[in-house]
Amino acid sequence: MEVFRFKRFEVRNELAAQKVGTDAVLLGAALTLPDTTPQTAGDVRQERSDESEAPGDQGADLTQIAGDVRQERSDKSEAPGDQGADLTQIAGDVQQERSDKSEAPGVPGAEPPQTAGDVQRLLDIGTGTGVIALMVAQRLADRIKSQGMSAEAPGKSSGTQPHFKILAIDIDPAAVYEATANFAASPWAPSLHAEALSLNDLERHLDSLDMAAEPCERRECRLADALGGQRPFPACPEEKHLFAAIFSNPPYFESSLKAPDARRSTARHTDTLSYREICAFAASHLTPDGFLSLILPASEEQPLLRYAASFGLRPFRILRIRTTARKPASRIIAEFRRTKTSSTPGDTSHASSSTPINNGRPQNLNTIPSEELILMSGTDRSPAYAALTKDFYL
Repeated sequence: MEVFRFKRFEVRNELAAQKVGTDAVLLGAALTLPDTTPQTAGDVRQERSDESEAPGDQGADLTQIAGDVRQERSDKSEAPGDQGADLTQIAGDVQQERSDKSEAPGVPGAEPPQTAGDVQRLLDIGTGTGVIALMVAQRLADRIKSQGMSAEAPGKSSGTQPHFKILAIDIDPAAVYEATANFAASPWAPSLHAEALSLNDLERHLDSLDMAAEPCERRECRLADALGGQRPFPACPEEKHLFAAIFSNPPYFESSLKAPDARRSTARHTDTLSYREICAFAASHLTPDGFLSLILPASEEQPLLRYAASFGLRPFRILRIRTTARKPASRIIAEFRRTKTSSTPGDTSHASSSTPINNGRPQNLNTIPSEELILMSGTDRSPAYAALTKDFYL
């Protein structure tokens, strides 16, 4: 059996047409991570309070409350002597009633439990062996642990559920079979799911993810479980189809001679998947703060920026990768946001804000935050490359 061993997981590398390679490892180690901290009940209450109450309204005026109650009692023909009831006592009674209602389970105002909507969903397009998804899962789990959170968050059914879910898709059933085995053998199995789907098929299935509420083997149900941890999805249709991060190491050969192995040719050529399709999908399936991460040949940088701009995707980071200091960049990792936001991505160590796209054209390269990574120093990995991959390579 062909196995690629990393520090904390192993990747079976036998069936997938596209083997574990440097490009996949670079993307898995370098892409920006989304924020995976679930929204707590306190956050929800604060948001509701901010939306419905002006500053200072938290301690509502007792006289006003009592006046409202006196009016209600008067309307119900209470005795005249009740009109002068103690204002503080009346207000206290009302506040206690409101408190009782808000604490009761299943009633409006009760503390909202964490739901599948609190789980960050990520998408790996063209997963192959699943190595990028595994690396991202490791990085997310490590960050959650470093923030002092448990690996899982409270959930409705099983009591706990992962903070994140990664769906990995590929059109090659053999690759999906192998990725599934790799996921199951990893420490992050509950957060990872592979499915044999094209990007177009996934888009069609996303429209029916809220169809079933009971466990079953229908593809829609499996996808719902994989993305949200439970069904149905949140009721809002604008939320249930969105991903906090989409990443891909897509095929990039367009007109070069194809390999005789049909499956390997599919994995390497853009006939069945191109960055153009990925950009189009991301434009409508990223959360407002979500982002797209791609690794491509450096020669594709300008066409990629132009095409992404046509879909309103704004670059916020470009990492140019050179094999040695003397050679030009051979690869780029380009990352895009769907909309302009004031917040930065969850992992801000290598992301910064940039100016918007101007009239559908990509930004001037001088305004896009860019970095450079040199892979080799002599016959060894460069210090920067070694630092980037230290948590993965043996």
